[in-house]
Amino acid sequence: MELQSTVGKIRSETERRWGPEASIFRWEKVGTMERKNVFQQWLFRFKFVGLAVLGFWLVWFGLLWSKPSNAADVRLLFVGNSYTYGNNLNDIMKQLMERGVASFQDVYTQRYAPGGYRFPQHYKDASDPNSTAQLRQFLVTGQDPLYKWDFVIFQDQSQVPGFPQNNSYWLDSRNGLKGLHQLVQQKGGQSVLLMTWGRRKGDSQNAQMFPNFKAMQSRLRSGYKAYAAQAGTSQAPIYIAPAGLAWERVYDDIAAQQQDPTADNTRFSVLYEGDGSHPSVQGSFLAACVLYTTLTGRDPSTIAWSPGNIPNAERSYYQSVAFDTVMKGVFGEFQYPWALDWADYTWPQNTAPTGKAISGVGMMPLVRVQKDVGSVPELWLGVTHDGNKVGDGRLWITAGGKLVVQTLLHVGFEGTGQVEHRDGAVETKKILFGKGANSNYKLLGGTLQTETIEGNGVFSMTGGTLVLQNAKSTFVQAGGTLSPGPGVARTFFEQDYTLEAKGTIAIEVADPTKAEGKGADLVQANATMSIAGTIKVAFGSGVQLSQGQTVVLLRAKTLDLKDGWKLDAPTGVLWRKRDDFGTQVLEIYSEQAGTPETMAEPTAEPTVGPEPSGDDAATQPEPNGAEPTIPEPSSGTEPSTTTESGSDSASNTEGPANPGQGCCQIQSTPRNFWLILLLALGFLLWRKQRLFS
Repeated sequence: MELQSTVGKIRSETERRWGPEASIFRWEKVGTMERKNVFQQWLFRFKFVGLAVLGFWLVWFGLLWSKPSNAADVRLLFVGNSYTYGNNLNDIMKQLMERGVASFQDVYTQRYAPGGYRFPQHYKDASDPNSTAQLRQFLVTGQDPLYKWDFVIFQDQSQVPGFPQNNSYWLDSRNGLKGLHQLVQQKGGQSVLLMTWGRRKGDSQNAQMFPNFKAMQSRLRSGYKAYAAQAGTSQAPIYIAPAGLAWERVYDDIAAQQQDPTADNTRFSVLYEGDGSHPSVQGSFLAACVLYTTLTGRDPSTIAWSPGNIPNAERSYYQSVAFDTVMKGVFGEFQYPWALDWADYTWPQNTAPTGKAISGVGMMPLVRVQKDVGSVPELWLGVTHDGNKVGDGRLWITAGGKLVVQTLLHVGFEGTGQVEHRDGAVETKKILFGKGANSNYKLLGGTLQTETIEGNGVFSMTGGTLVLQNAKSTFVQAGGTLSPGPGVARTFFEQDYTLEAKGTIAIEVADPTKAEGKGADLVQANATMSIAGTIKVAFGSGVQLSQGQTVVLLRAKTLDLKDGWKLDAPTGVLWRKRDDFGTQVLEIYSEQAGTPETMAEPTAEPTVGPEPSGDDAATQPEPNGAEPTIPEPSSGTEPSTTTESGSDSASNTEGPANPGQGCCQIQSTPRNFWLILLLALGFLLWRKQRLFS
């Protein structure tokens, strides 16, 4: 009775708090005794709580561990044969892309590579409604977001592209490629041809056409270029990754040393397997590096990785060869998705700071100026996208190009910025290097006029003309001409300045009667000035030095005149170096002015720093009110083909993202599919409980 009384009290209190219908007890009469099933009603009434907890954990682990099918940053499909299948070329590319591009954290690759396949066979597999080949799923029927390819890389049978272009095999491959390219367009992707390589010692089956590597490579080069021209369009071009030309570069490097490239164990011969046709691991790595630069515009030399046991020195060499091979064809023999003229470039809108920016987070854009493009208020290379993604960008100035940046040319604001000034003209108030690694300005030709060069990037000068007033970092002039002008002006280097043997400083003397830096150009350095090149002095019309007149050309704390330096000046003009108030100067005087010992010393101490005057004395505000931090033979008999062995394989299950917008960005979609699905499931279970409770 005591137990019954206690249980009764518990039931009463429960019903008081929760209501009779929510009692946790179910009572039954058994004889004169009452018994309870204490937990049955509890579990029935509150089991949805357990379902909610389970749903929470499913969502949590789903977000942490699952890989949504649309999560990849870029998607690549490889279509070829054993040249592609061997050494898992697609997996090598995945590693290079993920290691070399910060925004490519997930790269999804697939391949379709039956042995010996040619383009018409691939096209039949993809287009035939009765085909059960996986390629049809990849390019036609597959609805998985993974199959929205960014790039599809096509590789033909190793001999056919080099056949005469009226040959039936060649024509069939061209037509097959044309059909495949159309399928890729329907998927929203872009097509790329992997130009293959000639065989190590030519092709004995077609010895008349392919007697050796060089002859075979030449014909393959022509064939692949014709494929792209005839199967692609101006609106939807087919790009070429010139892997075969990289192999040829390796061949030529060895031949230049008077050695036989085809001998055993050379850098060239080790690119092949023992059959002298298929790629070894080194060969696939070299091909992948060419593809990497073709797709991204980036230098694979920044990636400290290679497959297998390729020594570091060999890895670096092949990476350099790959990058140089691709860049050699830019705006010339080959077209690339990241190389655009100024008028064709789409300025990104999601960058910080705002304004004109050459920058991309996936591809690294290269924008060319080859005509007068007018002026822009400011120009930024390498900025931040979407608030947290760092981009990189490059600018080329070529013959006929002219660009005026009214205030600031900022090179490498956050990411890498690079300028290659080959010819043409650039005018800007200031070149400011930011914190982007590997940022540089290379003056190779043309004319650059700027007041200031500042920041931690590298300014190199091997040609052209530089009109400069002030440089705030160490400066090495390997070539070209430095001029303080226009007009009489002063160039001041705040740190060391070096003029190498091929470089020139052009000094204009307008009025030798005026004070230092007023009547003639002056070059100064606040540290060491090392001169191994030429100082060229020109006098204005009717101007000459008279007796007693001197003109200071150079002034530095330490002036080091190297053996072999030259003074190019009118006849009768002499020079001397002397100490002067804690500095050293190079000055000229007339032969009529007597010996150096009779020359008078200056009566006032000269200044070492820059001396602005007139309008130059006013400080110009920076943008936004503050300075930012910084030939073809005819064929006889029908060529024969051979089969590359290999097989198709299935692969990777990593998930993708949407293709990038514009030229150079690839953005990912929100990772919320599993979250929505699980929340919906939890809601349905909860509704079911409400209906049946």
